[in-house]
Amino acid sequence: DKNPATTTTASSTLLSSFPAATTITAPTTTSLTWTSVVESTKALGEKATQLAQESQAKFQREYQKAQQLAAEQARQAQLRPTSLPLDVAALQDLQVVYITDRILTCRHPAMASSENGDLTPPRQLAALGQLLHKRHA
Repeated sequence: DKNPATTTTASSTLLSSFPAATTITAPTTTSLTWTSVVESTKALGEKATQLAQESQAKFQREYQKAQQLAAEQARQAQLRPTSLPLDVAALQDLQVVYITDRILTCRHPAMASSENGDLTPPRQLAALGQLLHKRHA
């Protein structure tokens, strides 16, 4: 169909299918030329590239925030004083088992407890550190 009115409407319908953040308008001339189609496509590609870059930057910021939070939680896992009694609940939940005097097994210490919400990963790491410090210091 070579009717400029239906071609412009089809082009506008195609552009309206993109997200609201994409604001690219169809050529304003009454007849579409090959150059206007190429320019519209080029503008649409540039806008898509810009949106992808913005999305990637947002993802990287969120990822860095998550890494900083994880690092902060790791810093909070401080060694408990050896004068305090062992945190038996945390050690039991961590499933600490000594195999020899220098080798032990346990589940991953950064995993939260499935039974007790008070047994946070920093608390479990602190309990494990206290146990090792008492045993081998």
